[in-house]
Amino acid sequence: MVLTENGKTKALQFNIETMAINKPELWDKKWRMILFDIPKGKDKEREAFRAMLKRLGFMQYQKSAFILPYECKNEVEYVSEFFRLRPFVRLVEIHWLDDELAFKEKFGLV
Repeated sequence: MVLTENGKTKALQFNIETMAINKPELWDKKWRMILFDIPKGKDKEREAFRAMLKRLGFMQYQKSAFILPYECKNEVEYVSEFFRLRPFVRLVEIHWLDDELAFKEKFGLV
């Protein structure tokens, strides 16, 4: 396997054990939701991925959906590649949730 220059930069930027998501002073009022549908046979990877999302500060929205109010694209790409789950993971940016008040409280945004 050979890393591209961009890949080398990302590999140097992140360490899976010390990775953290920056929490900005001002919230941009966007939610980031991770959706995943990981096939059977990858149970260990799925559980490790879930545990990593929780460690990074994501909250579980549904069984295979986690939410965070901060920019996290690079970190999610890195983690999904690290666990070899990239084809099964989606990141979406949401401007409104019908139940966002509960999550605003949980993340201390109110």
